[in-house]
Amino acid sequence: FLPDGPWWSKAMLGIQSLLIAVTTLRAGLLLRPHGGALSVGAAQLRFVLLAHGLFYLAKAGSTVVPDTFVNLASFRGAVILVSLVEGVMAIMLLAMSMTGTERHRREERIAQIAARDPLTALDNRRALYLRAPELLGQASPASPGALLLIDIDHFKQVNDLHGHDAGDRLLVTLSDLIRGALPHGALAARLGGDEFVILLRSVSGAAAQALGQDLRESFAQQARAMFATPEPVSLSIGATLFDQPETELSHWLKRADEALYASKRKGRDRMELAPFSPGRPQ
Repeated sequence: FLPDGPWWSKAMLGIQSLLIAVTTLRAGLLLRPHGGALSVGAAQLRFVLLAHGLFYLAKAGSTVVPDTFVNLASFRGAVILVSLVEGVMAIMLLAMSMTGTERHRREERIAQIAARDPLTALDNRRALYLRAPELLGQASPASPGALLLIDIDHFKQVNDLHGHDAGDRLLVTLSDLIRGALPHGALAARLGGDEFVILLRSVSGAAAQALGQDLRESFAQQARAMFATPEPVSLSIGATLFDQPETELSHWLKRADEALYASKRKGRDRMELAPFSPGRPQ
């Protein structure tokens, strides 16, 4: 039995439409990119959900417009069937949205794993080359950045005398120190083996040297406490400032590598800063 009267028809139509609108709009908003673009399929599903929700929101709003009347009682049992079909459609759309969102998050997790060094959890070489252009592009003669290339001195002695697990522990120790020293907006990556890179933005030569020296001293202290070796395990660091946003990362890596070898030639356990001429290619 269905009550008679416009008030009941409007109330039922408004409630039903509002519930469907809220459900589908919520589903569409859940299906959003997390740090990246949606896939084509997910974007299309999101559009359908939002359009469906807006349609039913407008339908719910029409029930409060004066001089509108839909007598649901005249449809008898058909109104129940229509409500059930629309409810099932809303549930299906919500399920599709949740599935698409979970798939997108899973793909994002896989991409994050592919960009991380599995031992140290720092960026790997591939991720460094993908992310560095944005940071390099922010450099200017008035606000240069810095690249620090880091190598562990006598790392082989740790592996030979204490085993490769000990070497891994040393690499993790260094990566933790690097992570703790990074200022906001900086990048850090493990290039491979015992070689690491730090990219800094908006930094002076003095500030870059201070960070490198603090890192070198902290690592030497921890390495001495962890492992005994014939020669001290320390860091050699080569650094260069950069202020040319159009220059590729490989150019600055080469400059830092030259400074790194200079620190090796001068006895290791030191930091060398490559000569820098602001505003001019090096």
